[in-house]
Amino acid sequence: MLFVAVPGVEYVIVRKREPTIAAPLAATPHPARSNAWAIQDRRDRAVIYQNTPGGSQHVVAVAPKEDYVFGFSTSDSAIAEYRRKNP
Repeated sequence: MLFVAVPGVEYVIVRKREPTIAAPLAATPHPARSNAWAIQDRRDRAVIYQNTPGGSQHVVAVAPKEDYVFGFSTSDSAIAEYRRKNP
């Protein structure tokens, strides 16, 4: 996710935690270490809203929580370890 704020525009950042939603976890290889994974957890995320002149808001970005798991050779095993520590 890439978000660039624009000068003069108002934004609101809200943290949303919904541990009961059935959001899939995603794992991507760590860019610098072997057997390491970045886990993206959409159950816990930041939502950025842009305020409009009329007083309404619209979503401009959503960023899932990101955490790292080390010592696992596959994404499935890394996700299983993350789920064990973050039910």
